[in-house]
Amino acid sequence: LAPWFKSPAQYKVERAAFEQSIRPGDCITLNGANNHHAIVTKVNPDGTVETMDGNKPHVGPGHQKLSNVTSFYRPNG
Repeated sequence: LAPWFKSPAQYKVERAAFEQSIRPGDCITLNGANNHHAIVTKVNPDGTVETMDGNKPHVGPGHQKLSNVTSFYRPNG
């Protein structure tokens, strides 16, 4: 979610709604050159998510800040 809004306050509201929409089972993309993808396994109250990662140096559990999430999608059904 890029900050393209004219008002910083509007962006802050939209960003908060975006982060609150993320839930377990979602696939997220993260900031960075590799366009890292991960599956959310838990959303923590401290503004982080637990993830299952498949393209790190090791495959397995991860921990990410919601502020680093650039997009998310979820399966239909």
